[in-house]
Amino acid sequence: MFRSNSNVKKPFMRIANRLNTSLKKANNKRDFNAAMKAAKELHGNQRKFVLRSLKQLKKDGSMNMGGTNLLIFGLQLKVES
Repeated sequence: MFRSNSNVKKPFMRIANRLNTSLKKANNKRDFNAAMKAAKELHGNQRKFVLRSLKQLKKDGSMNMGGTNLLIFGLQLKVES
């Protein structure tokens, strides 16, 4: 991930580290909205990729790490290494 993605990554990882990753919970919703706001400040293809992934995540309603969302997959690889 690029340095500019750190503003998206931080709230995203806070959600991932919680026991309940449902986006209906107040803390998760707040962090999701913070990630969405930071994603809107990105530029070009990076912005399109992150926004598309976040919209898919919102549609799914939960942040299951086993899903097919590429943004989650990329963060999961970063956390493991």
